[in-house]
Amino acid sequence: MGANMQINLNWDTSVSAAPSFFKAAVQQAANLLSATLLNPISVSIQVGWNEDGGTPMTPNSGGLGGDNSAAFANASALSSNNVQAISLLVNQANLNGTPGVVAPLPTSNPFTNGYLILSPAEARIMGVPNPGATTYDGAVGFALPSYTTYNEMVDAALHEIAHALGRINGYEAGGPLWYTPLDLYTYSAPGQLWNPTSSTPGYFSLNGGITNLGTFSGPDPADFANLADPFGYTDTNVTTLSPLDQKVMQTLGFDVATNQPVLAPNTITSTAPNSLFTGSGGGYRHFQRRPCRLSPQYQSHHRGGHGSGHASQPGWHQRIFECGTSAVHRHHLGVRPRNHPVHRRSRLAAGSRLGFPGRQ
Repeated sequence: MGANMQINLNWDTSVSAAPSFFKAAVQQAANLLSATLLNPISVSIQVGWNEDGGTPMTPNSGGLGGDNSAAFANASALSSNNVQAISLLVNQANLNGTPGVVAPLPTSNPFTNGYLILSPAEARIMGVPNPGATTYDGAVGFALPSYTTYNEMVDAALHEIAHALGRINGYEAGGPLWYTPLDLYTYSAPGQLWNPTSSTPGYFSLNGGITNLGTFSGPDPADFANLADPFGYTDTNVTTLSPLDQKVMQTLGFDVATNQPVLAPNTITSTAPNSLFTGSGGGYRHFQRRPCRLSPQYQSHHRGGHGSGHASQPGWHQRIFECGTSAVHRHHLGVRPRNHPVHRRSRLAAGSRLGFPGRQ
């Protein structure tokens, strides 16, 4: 293993039916992320065509992606889990040479109504045990005929693999709220962190909510609305990460090769989206939860993707050890997940959109 992250793609047999450019395009996306992220860990991603993690996808539903488990910073003492997770993120940012990224983070617990959880990649970077780890750290799937060009496929794969690495927001799960590192940078107003139960999308900020660097979409609260880049809700043909995308990955604990300047806290007072990152594009992406397995305590994780709509439904938590691949269900086919909640994110392909039932 070299100085960069190694993203190992594991191709399902379903990929044999994919277009001729499919594997090369997905591999290009993985190579770009590997070259961009300098944390010396290895991550395994399962890749499917017309299915995701072995679960059939709705025809023309675009793409889905997310992690297959999640971890607590302190599973034995959940009351101190959130503060410990923030401390780990601060320490990791210092190791990455980007202390400005974590400057606005609170020293006390900002999520008293829920738990802050880490993706397998985030946990591995910060040395956090993940008892619920599965064979693959994450999975992505893409459905015909949503992606018809090589560049669109690269863009979609960048979007989904990033979800599998941990680019996900929090959500409600039948009781407690489940938060992710991205929630520490998602605001509804200056000084006010966004609540996952809110019907109003939050926005990304690196200085305590003073500067809106990009508003997230309603259907997928981890995708930027109306931005033409791989992390946007709008489907594009962009095959590189934008400066905004790179900053997002920095907030999740990743060491990004391109050291973009970070806004100092409390220096800019605009809450309108920064024009540097605005753009437009042609389709939509959506978000979806998916269940798998987590830790011996409360089970919960998350998925995301490129797709043709947004589907969500209540998840819930239980004390279980694992659910295995048999418990992986798809929201968009109306199958209710069992055992525990999982985020799953989907992005709409250009020209198609399913109904959006709203947050639950």
